[in-house]
Amino acid sequence: MKRAVVFVASLVVAVVLASFLVPAREPNSVSIQGKSVLAWAAELNGSTPSAAVEIFRQAGEEAVPSLISALEQKGPLIKRPLFTIAGKLPDRLAYRLGYALGANEINQSRSRAAQALEIIGPKARAARPALRNALWDADLNLAMRAAFALASIGEEAVPDLVTALKAANAQRRAIAIHALGRVGTEAHQAAPVLIQLLEDDTPENADQAARSLGRIGRGAVPELVPVLGHPRFAVRIRAVSAFAEMGPMAREALGPLIERLKNEKVEEVRGRIVEALGRIRPSSETVVLALGDALKDEDSGVRTKAAQALGHGLQSAEPAVPALIDALKDASTGVRVSAADTLGTIGVAAQRAIPELSAMASHTNELIALRARKALRKIKPDDTLER
Repeated sequence: MKRAVVFVASLVVAVVLASFLVPAREPNSVSIQGKSVLAWAAELNGSTPSAAVEIFRQAGEEAVPSLISALEQKGPLIKRPLFTIAGKLPDRLAYRLGYALGANEINQSRSRAAQALEIIGPKARAARPALRNALWDADLNLAMRAAFALASIGEEAVPDLVTALKAANAQRRAIAIHALGRVGTEAHQAAPVLIQLLEDDTPENADQAARSLGRIGRGAVPELVPVLGHPRFAVRIRAVSAFAEMGPMAREALGPLIERLKNEKVEEVRGRIVEALGRIRPSSETVVLALGDALKDEDSGVRTKAAQALGHGLQSAEPAVPALIDALKDASTGVRVSAADTLGTIGVAAQRAIPELSAMASHTNELIALRARKALRKIKPDDTLER
């Protein structure tokens, strides 16, 4: 340990001497409103960043060359081999050497440059090569900033992010997955790789891949539908969650989802499908009838979710009124109150439920009684009920 300390101390002395002999070359920076681009970038993480944000939105392409220069800075030539040495030392010693080398300060400056490029957005497309390199930097905070900047450029930068989806490092994959979700519908070309990542060894990455697929929307539907039959139920859940995230954009998946609901053996997957149907197109008669059938599911959790999903269809859920009336007699309190809530949402078209709801209104379970009375007021507002 003593030898290591002496070694590091010697390196630090050498670095200090080198700093006088070979000073770092400052990145080129133009001036905007009397202040350099890099000074404006430094204010992005200050107490009042809004002025800097507005500057970069207005400056656009004018600020890009300076930000590229800042993003590519590496420090004095004599220090660079020492950065490599620092990475092979014990954590505490590596931190001390890194601090002495100014690595943290350089990377903070680079991260701020990437942050500014993110604000500039599509007008920063000239920075793609520099951002692509930063995406693979050892500093994962810088890599994240570079990924978000690439995402703000849009569709043309998607291939750069797709490449990072195949990184061995799970955190780098996570960064790319999240960034592609930010791109949204323009990231449709990333769908095949994101679908593969629904099986990622890191569950958090697999879950985030589902969310990003959901934000891509309709462009991911055709390739995602076959995943509904995946042998692993966790992957099926993620595929269904992606469709739910899409909402109405996933209407082309309604048929496969309903078919899967009929054949799915795992109640958790059935529950997710029911939720997805309620978010995609709850006003569709086909969906309403499928959710009505789900009110008879063997699992009370699925039945509860079916009753709640029907509520999203408002008056369009009228065809399910008979099934909802039957659900008012369910052994599960959750199913009963959810059915009552949905009947109230349907309104006057659910008047057939008045007798059963009236009986529930005097139930000994106050929650059941309260929800029944609330539903009755919506179905027949002029009725005189105990409030």
